[in-house]
Amino acid sequence: MKNPTVLAALAAAFLGISSVPGSAQGLSLDITGGLVGENLTCNLSGVVPPGEFVIVTFSNTTGPLPMSTFFPGDPSFLDQDLTMFNYPSFLQGSAYVNPLGVVDLTTLSPAFTGFMVFGQAWTTNGGNPFVDKKSNTVTFIVGAHGASTPTYQPPVFGHSYSAFATLADGNILISGGGNGLGASGTAGAETYDSRSASFIATNGTPQARAAAPGILLNDGRVLICGGIDGGGLVTNGCELYDPATKTFSAAAAMATSRVLHAAVKLADGRVYVCGGSTSVSGTDPVSQLLAMVSSATSSAEIYNPTNNTWSPAASLSSARTGHSAAILPDGRVLVAGASSRASSAFPPFSRRPLATTPPRIPTIPPPR
Repeated sequence: MKNPTVLAALAAAFLGISSVPGSAQGLSLDITGGLVGENLTCNLSGVVPPGEFVIVTFSNTTGPLPMSTFFPGDPSFLDQDLTMFNYPSFLQGSAYVNPLGVVDLTTLSPAFTGFMVFGQAWTTNGGNPFVDKKSNTVTFIVGAHGASTPTYQPPVFGHSYSAFATLADGNILISGGGNGLGASGTAGAETYDSRSASFIATNGTPQARAAAPGILLNDGRVLICGGIDGGGLVTNGCELYDPATKTFSAAAAMATSRVLHAAVKLADGRVYVCGGSTSVSGTDPVSQLLAMVSSATSSAEIYNPTNNTWSPAASLSSARTGHSAAILPDGRVLVAGASSRASSAFPPFSRRPLATTPPRIPTIPPPR
């Protein structure tokens, strides 16, 4: 990103506005937005010492930059490189008001999608050392709707058949996984931060499981239910991920052990779970597939996050596994697709496709 044209375009986009940074020494910066055609909003939290100024700077890459290079005797480091001087900075008095700045990106060309800019906030009273408090580094990836941005590092863990949920802040939780349909589940979870294009391990370790859905609840937590446990068995165990603490805790177990089931959050915040397989036992993929289809269930149940309980729901009209469920505008749930038990009557090497069942819209009872 040393292209002077890009630097000039980004500089023009930031000119005349505010700041960007995060938390390290009592200051915390957060940014929202940042897509081409949208605003980038910067907010700072923490206590700025009386009489000190807040300065926000940007750079192409992370540092650290030793401040003694410019201010002899200053032991501080900034998590930015020397290109910070190619970008406009923002200075604000200690009595700052949020948002610190709203950056209009409508003038920035979509051709710059994927470029990464690092920002940091720091305070100074003009003395020695020159830098007093500083924030964490915030990463701004120039993006656009319908266009992907690069990922700059691999995941912390390997995942296959993992639980996956988009969190309230836009980051993504990836939890558990396995090596195959009948393989044991694994423990390992991380979140993907779209602003820094990085994967960060959670503070807590989830229960070992594979092929389990993850559902975002209204309070920001994520419900992960069922799947294949660490012993290779289908489980009814459930857990909750709390993004505030980045930890997992056990939740009430379902009445039925199930995998390859469908789960969807209802309009009232409860979670509807239906169908799935109760067994994937077998020594080879064919026997595992037959076990999966022959053990398909029509049962359904509902999780209430308010009191951490499961209650039975009306069964589906037929057993389903590997199906999909979606909430409709009127609050009902559409359940469609799947493999059914009729498939188990087929010879293992039959060329005929697995039997499918038509869509069904089950009736969901009101909360108790």
